[in-house]
Amino acid sequence: MPEIPDVEAFKNYADTTSLNQKIESVSVSVRKVLKDISAEDLEDELVGKSFVSTRRYGKYLFLKIQSNGWLAMHFGMTGKLKYFRNSDEKPYYGRIIFHFENGYHLAFVTQRMLARLSLTSDPDEYIKNKNIGPDALEVDRDTFIQKFKEKHGSLKSALMEQELVSGIGNVYSDEILYQMKINPKAKVEDLDEPHLEELYNKTHDILATAIKHQSGNDGLPDYFLLSHRKKGENCPSNNGKIATMKVAGRTSYYCPACQG
Repeated sequence: MPEIPDVEAFKNYADTTSLNQKIESVSVSVRKVLKDISAEDLEDELVGKSFVSTRRYGKYLFLKIQSNGWLAMHFGMTGKLKYFRNSDEKPYYGRIIFHFENGYHLAFVTQRMLARLSLTSDPDEYIKNKNIGPDALEVDRDTFIQKFKEKHGSLKSALMEQELVSGIGNVYSDEILYQMKINPKAKVEDLDEPHLEELYNKTHDILATAIKHQSGNDGLPDYFLLSHRKKGENCPSNNGKIATMKVAGRTSYYCPACQG
C-alpha cells in the first residue's frame, strides 16, 4: 500500500504534470472507486476548471480545484497516477481519467479497486471526520512520544495505526523496526522515553530519506531493509538472512540476527 514516501512522489508527479491545465472531460470506467459522489456530479464539478495545487496528508493526496474545493485521493493497495498523451500509453487499470484541453490525460490507476476518490470543501475537516492522526512526518516530538506512551500491544501495529499517526504502513513499519534493531513482535509499552524519542527520530529520518531518494530517482540507500526486502537475502548489515513472520495479520520482513 502506498505510504508517505510513495504519496509524496505522487504529489510531486501531479505538481510537475497536471497543474493549471483546463479539464475538458472526465471518464469513469468503475464507479466503485468514487466515494460519496456520482460520476456525473464529479464531471460537472471539474469540467472547465484546473487543478491549481496539491497537498499530502498521511496516505491521502488532495488536489485543489480552481475556485471550488479539493479532490481527495486514497490509493488503496495498488493505486498510482499516470499522465499520458497517446492512447497506447493509457494504463490498463485507469479507473478514472481526467482529460485536459492540451490533449494530455491524468489517470487514477488502481488494479485491486481498493483506492477511493472523493470531493471535499476542506481537507482539514475531511481528515478530522475520518479520525486520522497527525501526519507521521509532520508530527512534533512531544505529541508523538505521548501518543505512543498511551499505547499497548504490538509496536508494529501501533506504527500502522492511522488514528495514532498517519502515513505508515506495513513496509515502512518494517524499515523503522529494522533500523532500530527491534523485533517485530516487540511491545510498545516496553519502550522507555529515550527509546520512544529514538523511534520518533528514526521514523522522521527514514521517511525523509526515502522521499529524498525517490525524488532523485536513484533508489533507496543500500542500508535500508527495503533495498533487500526478500526472504533469504542477506540483510543490509550482512549479519544474517532476512526472514518473515506474521504480526498484526501482516507479513513482516526482518533480520533475526539483528532484531533478535
